[in-house]
Amino acid sequence: YNKKKTGTNKEDGLSFPADKADRSTKLKDPEALAAFIEEKAAVTRCFVATSRGCDDDEAAFLEKWKAQSRQDQKDEYRRLLNVLKAPSKDLKQTSRLWLIKRRNILRALLFVSRKKTTQDEL
Repeated sequence: YNKKKTGTNKEDGLSFPADKADRSTKLKDPEALAAFIEEKAAVTRCFVATSRGCDDDEAAFLEKWKAQSRQDQKDEYRRLLNVLKAPSKDLKQTSRLWLIKRRNILRALLFVSRKKTTQDEL
């Protein structure tokens, strides 16, 4: 099965350059590749421990949830998972990406707080 992807995938909104050489040239640059991944896969460079690499929205979200209890963080994480799992045709791609980023930030925040709790017990 050798099918060349070109154009736009309507389901996920990803667009691929029609020319394979053009695609590989654009994605060889590390910064261009990182930007492409961050935009299309809702991956963030935001480090929850230091807030380094966070954009304004991510930093505000992170600061808000750092102040909350671990149980509140877990509840919000579960809520976001349920929203993402629910089939919704009304959810725009940009809104879905922001939901995924928030979920990822909370997941990392819960991991960091769990790690601190474990170290404190030792």
